[in-house]
Amino acid sequence: MANTIVAQVTSNNTRAHEDAQVLINRDHPDWSVSGFGRPSVVNCSSLGYIKKQHIIRVIGSLSRLSMHEIDECLKAPLGIA
Repeated sequence: MANTIVAQVTSNNTRAHEDAQVLINRDHPDWSVSGFGRPSVVNCSSLGYIKKQHIIRVIGSLSRLSMHEIDECLKAPLGIA
């Protein structure tokens, strides 16, 4: 079975200013398609993996630009220069 890497998403925004966090709030260009019900952060330092078959539904999506922002955010926690 194929696995996919997942990052924690939380509505606890107290650490949104940190380098390993990407804030998706009402001012973010992808807010309307994100599927988040409230301002949230993607925590790039809290990763895991799950089997793709365990993904029940997709709640939203992010643009290529936002995914690039998350890719850049992942570099520090993963030790990539």
